[in-house]
Amino acid sequence: MNNDITVNGVLYRQLFNTCGKPDCRCANGGEGHGPYWFAFNLGSGSGRKYIGKNLPKQVTDHLALLETERGSIGKIRAKVNDRMEEHDREYNRAKDELRAIDALLRGDHVDQNVLKSLQLERFSVNGHK
Repeated sequence: MNNDITVNGVLYRQLFNTCGKPDCRCANGGEGHGPYWFAFNLGSGSGRKYIGKNLPKQVTDHLALLETERGSIGKIRAKVNDRMEEHDREYNRAKDELRAIDALLRGDHVDQNVLKSLQLERFSVNGHK
C-alpha cells in the first residue's frame, strides 16, 4: 500500500498498526489494525505522529485546491521557466561579450558583429576581416 501524500514538508502515510495484545489477530502475523494515517515531518527527522482514519481537513482541502488549480499552476510554471531561459540566454550573451572584450584587449580577432553589438565598431580594422 503506497498512498503517500506530502504537503508542506509533512509526509502522510497509511499504515497498519499492532495493538500489542497477545491474543489479538494482529499479534499472530495478521494484517493489523487500520489502515491509519500517520504524519512524518520530513525536515526534523522526528518519529511518526498518529493522525487517524482520515486525513486532516487542511490536507484534503490543499489536495483539492491543487487539483483545481493544476492548470493555472502549470501556466505560472511555464512563465517562470521562460524567464529562466531568457536569463540563461542573456547570461550566455554577456559571457560571450566578455570573451570578445578580453580578445580585443589581447589583440586577437573579434568578429565585427560582436564589436558592433558592444558599440565598439570603431575598433574594426577597415579592409580587414
